[in-house]
Amino acid sequence: MEDSNPCTASEHIHLATLSGAKHKLLAGLITVSCDALYLGDALSATGNPLAIHGTLTYTECGSCTVEELEGADSLIEVQEEGHETAKVTYEYILFLDCGGSALECEFDGEGLLGTAKGPLLSSETNGSVTLTNQIVHKHPTGTGSFCPKESKLDIVTTPLMKTYIVLGSWVKHWCRHSLSEVGDYTDELCLVTGKPDGELFLLEEI
Repeated sequence: MEDSNPCTASEHIHLATLSGAKHKLLAGLITVSCDALYLGDALSATGNPLAIHGTLTYTECGSCTVEELEGADSLIEVQEEGHETAKVTYEYILFLDCGGSALECEFDGEGLLGTAKGPLLSSETNGSVTLTNQIVHKHPTGTGSFCPKESKLDIVTTPLMKTYIVLGSWVKHWCRHSLSEVGDYTDELCLVTGKPDGELFLLEEI
């Protein structure tokens, strides 16, 4: 069996926190845990780094409200570093409200570093993006008197469908062929093995 419509590079990126593993922000004496969903669009179909512009939405944050600062959408850069592995850089401004003006905080997330793994290496079926102990700083416009100058951020997200990392592109599935084995191919039917200088095809398990 062959896929008559091989995929092109992914231009729409959807990431969500894992079930039971929320986005965590340690802000002074307060730890705020939320479910998070990132919706973004690649600024080009290919590139290394690949730039993605989008928004983060936070829900189920307990008694607090967490959101991106209005008009300050997030920017993600994905820099391939090896087979199915990439360095991920986040940049966004986070607004935190835990009740009362003293706990209305804005945090600058510039230069946050994480690691992306595709489904061939990740423990998650669709791949994963992990940021651990990343420092966010109190934004100059923040007014809350109890807001710490620095806070720590932990987040693990997974794409909503299989997302491979190859040749500077963050791509979804490629081709399927019942006579081939899982691996890298130079053609859309997954008949010729190898990693070409141009487009790379990956066989999806069927």
